[in-house]
Amino acid sequence: MQSDVRSAAALLLPFAYEENWYRGEEYADKKLVRLQKFDSKAAEAKVHGMQVYTTRLRFVGGSIARDCSCPYVGGDVCKHMVALAMVWDEKRGLARPTKAMVSTETISPPMVSMTQITGAF
Repeated sequence: MQSDVRSAAALLLPFAYEENWYRGEEYADKKLVRLQKFDSKAAEAKVHGMQVYTTRLRFVGGSIARDCSCPYVGGDVCKHMVALAMVWDEKRGLARPTKAMVSTETISPPMVSMTQITGAF
């Protein structure tokens, strides 16, 4: 493995909720990600969930640009982005972040869930 190869998944960790992370991992494990195109700088996939969503990741400077057609509004990184990052990294020979990394580097769960908020009204 080359030292200049960056992990898309590791760059997404600080912007994802832990629950979404594990849901994305499940999507990757269930092979719900269909890579459309990818190279060392960018990846695009159709991710099969409730519908088929177009998801894109691209390295930009020291970070990663991300986009998904899903309606997720709970944060910055959806499960489809996580799933694509894992599949793209694996295609490039990179391991997934460890459970320890996920538990310490993802966003802590909110004190009140969206379900609890909507249920209160």
